[in-house]
Amino acid sequence: MNGQTNFYTVKKGDALWKIAKENGTSVESLKKINGLKTVNKIAVGQRIALRPEAVCGVEALFLDRDRNPIKDLLYRIERCGKISNGTTGESGKTKSLLTETPDDLVKIWVKRLDGSWKLVTTVVSGFGNKLVTLISGHMMVQATTEKHPNLAPNTKPNPRERQKPLHDKPPVPTTDKKELGLKVTPVKTLNGKPLTKVEGDIPGLDFLGGYTGEKITDADYEAAAKELGCEIEIIKAIEKVESGGRTGFDVKNRPVILYERHVFSRNTKRKYDDIYPDISAKKGYKLKKKSDIVSAADLAMEYYAASSDVNYRRLAKAYQLDKGAALKACSWGRFQVLGENFKDIGFDSPRAMVDAHVRGAKGHLQAFIGFIKSKRLQKAMKEKDWVAIAKGYNGKGYAKFKYDERIKNAYLLLKK
Repeated sequence: MNGQTNFYTVKKGDALWKIAKENGTSVESLKKINGLKTVNKIAVGQRIALRPEAVCGVEALFLDRDRNPIKDLLYRIERCGKISNGTTGESGKTKSLLTETPDDLVKIWVKRLDGSWKLVTTVVSGFGNKLVTLISGHMMVQATTEKHPNLAPNTKPNPRERQKPLHDKPPVPTTDKKELGLKVTPVKTLNGKPLTKVEGDIPGLDFLGGYTGEKITDADYEAAAKELGCEIEIIKAIEKVESGGRTGFDVKNRPVILYERHVFSRNTKRKYDDIYPDISAKKGYKLKKKSDIVSAADLAMEYYAASSDVNYRRLAKAYQLDKGAALKACSWGRFQVLGENFKDIGFDSPRAMVDAHVRGAKGHLQAFIGFIKSKRLQKAMKEKDWVAIAKGYNGKGYAKFKYDERIKNAYLLLKK
């Protein structure tokens, strides 16, 4: 048995002491990390975790209101009588730590500016390595603090003092920028005290709420296959090709999207093509070819982006121009159904379709079923007509990307 194996599937005749001996561990350790009350209650086919690293890892991800990672945040994680302090990295993540059992409580703290600690959440470790995503109600701003003039040594500014607002009323959002981002400018009040002016037009992506983590069950796949009159493996083959075998959500629990600038252009009648060619153009983005890329700006503007963050930045910019058109311009989730199809697949609005995708993977399957019906692909799926499936699902460009072959090959692997 390989010493690096983290799981073992129970076979007929196995006993816990035998599994422990063969894998260089102890019965007590196996009981603890698998939540077993006695040594006798294991069943054939049961998956046993062999090491704490397999199921007792926990880490936190800190995001601001607009789902940007919060770096350099001082945190403290308390578990099993141990305390670990650290600072979040560029991704907003803490270090991964181990608990002793799936039943252990984990407390996560953050350090305030005054040096005190704030408890932000308490979670159960659970069975399986856990990522705890914590989203702030505020946007993160990078700014530099300065000393207040005329203050005696070791004294602090009066926290109750209120400065006159920089604007008599909130400024009207503008859309004349090609780059998204908050602009932070250090200024001073009339009496010389330091002040930070923050301007920007990034809208809060208000549809990113309500994630439940609800997954697609075997019963859901069976019901979908029955409704569409095809084999389950055909549904899963399309899913695998469209999602790349992933869950349909990124690390920030946002539905995976692909933003299409030509779709946004079409739904806004080309009105933004001249001023925002990076997110609105008659022609879609290009596939990356090194010979075509001259600069980083070319890459950002002209080419498809695999990064979820880049796609969401493009969506955020389009969203401040036209919310409905922006949501229509993205392919959503595990099955990559284009928002423009919302009405044909049974939703009242683009937002309703997006809300279903945001909540959990069941909404992704719901959209897929509606899309298959709207394209009348049931017969092709029943007869395994791979070309007809690929052409109906992916459009005229299916051959260029060999979608028919990829779906067929995925199906054959699943049947094995």
